[in-house]
Amino acid sequence: MAKWKTKNPPKKKGRYLVTIDTPFGRRVWLANRCEYPKGNWTWSVLPSGATENVIAWQKCPDPYKGE
Repeated sequence: MAKWKTKNPPKKKGRYLVTIDTPFGRRVWLANRCEYPKGNWTWSVLPSGATENVIAWQKCPDPYKGE
């Protein structure tokens, strides 16, 4: 299982599980790591695509492939 990271955000596009602060406390959401414009990395939290202040992240695991 991947470990949560809090330093040096990734500079690689992809889908991640992220922890963000909400009015209801800290929550885990699915997010895309995006680069736009070049060299400017942001988090796009799904499903809204809102840019949030991410506290921690980990790469999404691979899907279940069966036995």
